[in-house]
This record gives sequence, structure tokens and C-alpha cells, in this order.
Amino acid sequence: MAAKKSKAMSWEYTGKLAEPIEFPINALATKLLHDDDRASAEFSKAWAAVVKIRMEKFDALLREFGFDSINQPNALLGLSLGLAERHVPGFRVEFQKLRGRGRPRRDDIFDLGTAVLEFVQRTGLSERNACYSLAKKGQFKNAKGSTLYRRWKTLKARGASKTFLEGIKAI
Repeated sequence: MAAKKSKAMSWEYTGKLAEPIEFPINALATKLLHDDDRASAEFSKAWAAVVKIRMEKFDALLREFGFDSINQPNALLGLSLGLAERHVPGFRVEFQKLRGRGRPRRDDIFDLGTAVLEFVQRTGLSERNACYSLAKKGQFKNAKGSTLYRRWKTLKARGASKTFLEGIKAI
């Protein structure tokens, strides 16, 4: 199975961790051109300075990952895992994306029944005209009038309108 390519995350380090270590080129050139004790001593001195700077940066890196010193328990393991998570895609933990919430809920039949009955009582229009008016303006403006009327007829056919009417009139 082929590995999934993931976007490389760039981490912005600050302070000492953002600055590269500069090695004096003349120490390297002297070492390469002259193989004597003076060149070796100059090179060793320059390299010792690099090692010292690296150790300071290593301490800064430990602090970046929440460790006070290398003597802290599991400091090296924590540092290794932290660096791996940042820079190696296979070490990152990605949470599964939530599935969609499904199809949007259609207008509740109870809301439709309540709205139609109130509209009929308030305006005196027929149930059909009430459905068409609710479709144009009101809470059902995204539905067609014919769809609302069909749902209303289904509600009435199931015998719910009598109970519904009694409940609405009681309110």
C-alpha cells in the first residue's frame, strides 16, 4: 500500500533554534591546505566552539519540548518523539474526520400542522392556500406550496388532524 502524501508542516523555531551555526571557513581551509599542528589546533578550536553552541541549542530544544534538562526522566525519549511528530509524517496522530450530519432535516410535520392551522384560523384561507402562502413567506419559504399541501394532506389522511386540532385549540 502506497504511503499517503501529507502536507509538510513547517515549524517556526525562534531564538537560538532559528539561527544556523556558522563555522569559520578559514579554519577548514587551513586544515585542508596545511596538514600541520597549527592548522589542526585551529580546526579543533573552531570545532569545539561548534560543539559548545550545539549543546546550548540542544538545551534550548529540550526547553522547546517542555523539558528542563537532559537529566529529567524520559527527556530524550520525549524529545525524540516530539521531533518525530513534527517532522516525520508517519508519527503524526490525525483524528478521523467526523462524518457528515446527513441530509438536512425536512420541516417537522408538527411545525407544518401548527403553522397551517394557525394560518387558516387567522386569515380564513383554505388549507391549500395557507400552504401556498406559507411557502412564499414564513418558516417554510424554501419549500414549494404543492409539497407543503401534499404533506398536510398526508397528515390529515393519517387521522392526526383531529387530535392535532384539539391540541392546537386547547393552546
